[in-house]
Order: sequence, then structure tokens, then C-alpha cells
Amino acid sequence: MNRLAQEPVHYFFIGTAGSGKTQLTRAYKRFFDERGLDAVLVNLDPGAGNLPYAPEVDIRDWVSLEQVMADYGLGPNGAQVACADLMAVKLPEVEEVLEGFDPDVFLFDTPGQLELFVFRHASTRIVERLGGDQPLLAYLFDPILSKTPTGFVSLLMLGASTHFRFQVPMVNILSKADILKPEEILRIEEWAAEPDRLMSALDEEVAEGAQ
Repeated sequence: MNRLAQEPVHYFFIGTAGSGKTQLTRAYKRFFDERGLDAVLVNLDPGAGNLPYAPEVDIRDWVSLEQVMADYGLGPNGAQVACADLMAVKLPEVEEVLEGFDPDVFLFDTPGQLELFVFRHASTRIVERLGGDQPLLAYLFDPILSKTPTGFVSLLMLGASTHFRFQVPMVNILSKADILKPEEILRIEEWAAEPDRLMSALDEEVAEGAQ
């Protein structure tokens, strides 16, 4: 019996390359395990190397980046695009496997290249078909990019585009915050809460760059 809700929440971890999606997916799994809640890990990255967790469902069982490169004579970038579309073709099979689980939550680790997941029609189909009745996007803010006003605004705009594309609830997460100094975290929190402070910081950064 599902303990959190009548239907499980489906978390999709989305972010730029290196923002920490895979590590956060693993951390959430550990978080739920420690509380006696059932979480199913789903890897949606066909090009994933050595994952730090053992997924219950793995897209590489249907679509593999290396195999696509070999079969179609494509380079890594072209193969990533092809994989994104092939994943949509395999959706009924993946969905059938997921229906065999009855967890509290599903945790989806998405491809490392955000643009290949967010800006292709195939990915909207993935969220629609695999997101159940309670889909949730967990959008990661890269901590290094977030340290500068222009980087923070760029991530905000990319996050807005992500939300617009999928049209489902989304939460913003500052990932890898442990590598930031306390004053840096405070500054980022202020930018997020007070647009005027962010605007002032942007003006200062532009002025410094013009000198």
C-alpha cells in the first residue's frame, strides 16, 4: 500500500551537465530508504557510464548510446539525439515495466545533456507517459554558475523554459551547496527572494566587465 499518496510521486531530476542529477537521485533513494519508504530508481540516460546506484529500471536495456553509435555510424552528439527519439518509441515497453511496481515514489535520473531532454518533443512524451498522476520536475541549479548574477539569471531562464516545455509542477534546487561558502549561499538565496538585489548585482557585474 502506498503510504505517501494514493498514487506515487514521480520525480524527474533535470539539470545541466555536471549539476549533480545522478548523485542527488542516489541521495533521494537513500533518504527514502532510511525512512522505510519504497523508492524505485529509473535511469533515463542511455549514455550513462558507471552509475553509483543500481537502477530497478534502466533505459539502456532498450536504448544504448554505444549501440546506436555502432548501428547508425553516428558520433556521440548525433547518437544522443537519435537516442532521445528512440526512447519515445520504446515508451510502451518501459511503461509496462513500471506498472509492475507499486512504490511510494519513482526517481527518474535524466540524461546529462539537459537540452537533449528538455527541448525535444520526445521528452515531453516521456514525462506525459511515465509521470503518472503526480509528476514533479526537480530542476538543479549548478552551484558554480549560480555564484555570478549572469550565471544565476541564465539558469533561471533555462529553468523557466524547462517549466514551460513540460507544464508540470517544478521545484528549483541549489545542488552541491556544500562546495559553496556560507556567504555565497546566502547571496544566492537573496537573489532568489529579492529581484531588486539580483538586478543590482547584475548592474554591478556589467559595470565591472565594461571597465
